[in-house]
Amino acid sequence: MNPINWPHEFIYTPHPFSEDLHPAIFYSLFSTGNEQDIEIRHPLIESGTVHPNLEIRQIRDPTHLLGLIEPSQRGLFARTSIAAGTDLGTYSGEMKLLNADFPMERGKYNYALVMKLQGYTFVIDAKKWANEMAFMNDYRKIAEKPNVQVRTAIHRGCFYSMYQTLCEISEGEELVWDYGDNYWKCHQ
Repeated sequence: MNPINWPHEFIYTPHPFSEDLHPAIFYSLFSTGNEQDIEIRHPLIESGTVHPNLEIRQIRDPTHLLGLIEPSQRGLFARTSIAAGTDLGTYSGEMKLLNADFPMERGKYNYALVMKLQGYTFVIDAKKWANEMAFMNDYRKIAEKPNVQVRTAIHRGCFYSMYQTLCEISEGEELVWDYGDNYWKCHQ
């Protein structure tokens, strides 16, 4: 079942996946290499869910940076307050090696998270397959600073990118993070 306000143009997926990489290769690339880490279970990753107090909303406020763009843009908001240091969920989509087949298109919004691991650069492409995290906006021109960060989490012996709150999030507050300088170089 899709989350509340799920956009019809996206297919919901709870976990990153790869159609290009065999599961054994996928596992070896993301493995911590520590046998004891196989016992570590992260509840959100294990259940394939995100924090229950998150909600995707269309941004219609004309004072918001994205409020006047058509078609309506979306953001990720807190339905109730969320404590600082709370894990929110992983970014999900199709995992690909970053190469010429995945261009970051200048001037277009890219639903993607880039991560470097064991000498490889991967992108989690969420243009078609995604979860709620794909709708989190960059903080610039929306908030003074990010209220969410990406950290590395370990689950069943593998590395995952986990979003975590940096401060207490108030009810109705938009969750925003830092897309990074490379994103903005592509969009100047």
